[in-house]
Amino acid sequence: MKRAARLASAQSWLPKHTGKNVRRGYCKHFGVDWRCAAIELKTLGVTIDPEYLAKRETDEANEIRRRTERKQQRELNENAHWHPYIDQVPAFLAGDFAALHDLQQMEARGDLEFKSSCRERDASRLKVDGPWFA
Repeated sequence: MKRAARLASAQSWLPKHTGKNVRRGYCKHFGVDWRCAAIELKTLGVTIDPEYLAKRETDEANEIRRRTERKQQRELNENAHWHPYIDQVPAFLAGDFAALHDLQQMEARGDLEFKSSCRERDASRLKVDGPWFA
């Protein structure tokens, strides 16, 4: 329905509504979002707390910001070139020049956390045991 038709229909629906939240019921019944429901209910004379609407607006803006940040972080993680090297020499010997470039860039930035986390990860994966290592 368009707005004019919804408002005409809502005039007969509103007195019949038995739920405790008119805005939510309006949203579900007419298939509109909360902003549209708030505007149309104000037009119909229903009072809605302006503090609630301001809080709802702020919460939605924060959620959009969080989603955008998560999406950007996910894209960064997906686009990152993964390689098993933590030092430049093995990358050079293996001929993986993309990994070598990444390692050089990390060293230039001073990304020491990367190297330490990689060493911890690799050490946990390697199980060194046997009589030849004693």
